[in-house]
Amino acid sequence: LSPCFVFGGSGVSLREIISAARGVLPDTIQLRDVADFVVATRKGGANLIGVLHSLGYTRGLLEALAFPEQRRIECMLKYAMLGESCCPDAVPRPL
Repeated sequence: LSPCFVFGGSGVSLREIISAARGVLPDTIQLRDVADFVVATRKGGANLIGVLHSLGYTRGLLEALAFPEQRRIECMLKYAMLGESCCPDAVPRPL
């Protein structure tokens, strides 16, 4: 479990930060919260679960290739921001 889940909302408690550091879900997250999240990701025909699953595979492959987690996040952020810009480059620059 990625400790980045603590950045998903505001008002994060110290216990939640400690859980993140240990790589576990905090005790503030209940089964109903997980179920609600899964239902919300399927609304409107979106397949966010599929995207998250693919990101997990990508992370595992890059980890096996000793590609640093920090670099993976930087690349994802870079291309997410390019996708948000009004005039993205026609051809992506090399990583």
